[in-house]
Amino acid sequence: MLAGRKATTHWGSLDRLRALGGVEVVEERFVRDGSIWSSAGVSAGIDLTLAYIADAAGEEAAAKVQFASEYDPADARYGTLHGTHRGAPASLKAVTGGPAGAAG
Repeated sequence: MLAGRKATTHWGSLDRLRALGGVEVVEERFVRDGSIWSSAGVSAGIDLTLAYIADAAGEEAAAKVQFASEYDPADARYGTLHGTHRGAPASLKAVTGGPAGAAG
């Protein structure tokens, strides 16, 4: 199914995905390659689902689902684990700081 395709997965499983061979592994939150969609974790799966709904039913349909589910992601990273965990990909290490909109 993934042979000759781009795909992603949770950063803790990227090496296992690479070991399959024939898969172009990309470190992104979600990836679409033709009819194949893959995501890198729980919240990335929500991002993928909203992108799929937007593609299949339009931006307004995706907006209704996002609004009804109260999914309003922030760019915040709590603590320092993201920047220090040896297995974390560079994309996680790059964003640091507390909750969005927090007073400093």
